[in-house]
Amino acid sequence: MARAATKAASKTTSPKAAAKKPAGTATKSAVTKPVRDDFADYLVDALAELGPVETKRFFSGTGLLLDAVQFAFIIRGTLYMRVNDSGRDAFLAMGSQPFTYRTSKREVALTGYYAVPAGMLEDTDELCLWSRRAFQIAQGDREIKAARATKRRKATTKK
Repeated sequence: MARAATKAASKTTSPKAAAKKPAGTATKSAVTKPVRDDFADYLVDALAELGPVETKRFFSGTGLLLDAVQFAFIIRGTLYMRVNDSGRDAFLAMGSQPFTYRTSKREVALTGYYAVPAGMLEDTDELCLWSRRAFQIAQGDREIKAARATKRRKATTKK
């Protein structure tokens, strides 16, 4: 019986593939599947006027992207949005806190991302306004990083 199962398995997988992976292990897919949960679905619907907002796995949560630029994320049931100095001040005035996480030695605060106040989640116009700002900030940051990387590449090739 075991020999028949081995023969059947060898017909469906190549000898190279069988040698590379142990029996019973699944092959990882290169296709990224969108992350779906009720809160993420609500946000995608609420932000529809911005364009096609996509979701993707982001550490232990869900990232929100527009035109392949992540502008917000959901972790532990809280939406955090990308902010700059003026947005940070506005979010602080609304009682919001930055995203924090704990390492073995200390607590780290990412002051570029702040929790979205509950009232904003209920007002889709305001949510879209702040999401558009968060997208523009994230997009600008991405362009700055790309320009710096290009500058570094040029500097290293001149040497």
